Amino acid sequence: MPGLRLPLFLLYGLLVSCMSASADTLFVSAVMDGDTYRLSSGAKIRLLGIDCPEVNDSRKLSRQVKELGLSVSELKKYGEQAKIFSENEVNQKKVRIEYGERRQDKFGRDLVYLFVDDTIFVNRRLVAEGYARVYTQIPFQYREEFLRLEQQARENNKGLWQNKAWLGRRETVRSSLWNIQPPRRFTAQKNSSIFHQPECRFIHSLSKKQLIYFENLGTAEESGRHACPQCLPEKTHSTLRSNPEQ
Repeated sequence: MPGLRLPLFLLYGLLVSCMSASADTLFVSAVMDGDTYRLSSGAKIRLLGIDCPEVNDSRKLSRQVKELGLSVSELKKYGEQAKIFSENEVNQKKVRIEYGERRQDKFGRDLVYLFVDDTIFVNRRLVAEGYARVYTQIPFQYREEFLRLEQQARENNKGLWQNKAWLGRRETVRSSLWNIQPPRRFTAQKNSSIFHQPECRFIHSLSKKQLIYFENLGTAEESGRHACPQCLPEKTHSTLRSNPEQ
């Protein structure tokens, strides 16, 4: 009947619109731990650039226990505190995700920056509130900002940093995975003419006894060394353009 075509057409359009909006809307359906969540799409995500203490038995938990000098129960307790903080911040809430240069980790989890209602940057908030430390093993966009926020959280005893045991009982923690002091930015071997960023893959092949450190790019260049073409390609090209005879 001609008189029914328009209402049916409008109803169909409304239904398609609602289905599209639902498909585009993401929310956190489950919180595994402080930095790992499940989305309504079924995807498992890991917050990029940060690391919360573990809550489950794993090789990573064993490594953290050894490095920090804490017991398994102590470390899990801090992991549960970080998880509870995340649940209050994100669980069952509408979120938006952004990707960095690296899309997934070796476990198949999406590496993301997470935003709640476009107002709360969750990765940043966890660091600022003291429930995560900065993960410096891979480069990412907000690295320097997050390191400053972590330092402020430690100095103000926020979140997990108010527990003195969280700092670790061993002095070796100061150079460990957990960033108890701000990391040096550039590294070189004493007899080498090249300097590297901390995350450069070539650093692992250098002799630790022969390493020297520079707090910033300027002091690294003042040493007479050149930037590594792998981890600082733009700087290397800039140097070659300004020194064509090299």
